Amino acid sequence: MHMDAVEWRFGSQRAREVMERLTVEAFLDRFPDQLSGGERRRVEVALALLRGPLCLLADEPFRGIEPTDTEVIARALRAMATEGAAVVVTGHEVPALMDLADEVVWMVAGTTHALGSVRESLVHEQFRREYLGPRWEPVAVRAPFA
Repeated sequence: MHMDAVEWRFGSQRAREVMERLTVEAFLDRFPDQLSGGERRRVEVALALLRGPLCLLADEPFRGIEPTDTEVIARALRAMATEGAAVVVTGHEVPALMDLADEVVWMVAGTTHALGSVRESLVHEQFRREYLGPRWEPVAVRAPFA
């Protein structure tokens, strides 16, 4: 992905904002096989954000990447939601997901459980026992997006 091509397709202001948000400017001229897994994931998210979606389904965006990449991607997804997009994130990286979530929906054994806010999900005994584990405690439960 070359910056000139990105700017041509999506406009220079939008392209620069997204590239800075995901900190991918430094490796725009590299080939995918020259990037780490987290760098590739950040580029994938950048390409999705460039399109300005009204809804984004991010299936396990934090799987197999470094914590610093997780933080960058989580900030970008939060910003999308703040800007009005519906963002649905799946995964098993509990601390990152719980910090990111406004609402928790747990799917297990063919059943979907709408648990409500992060705070409300923490009192659901089966969810805590089977998914979070008995010793899991949140670092902090943040307020929902305004």
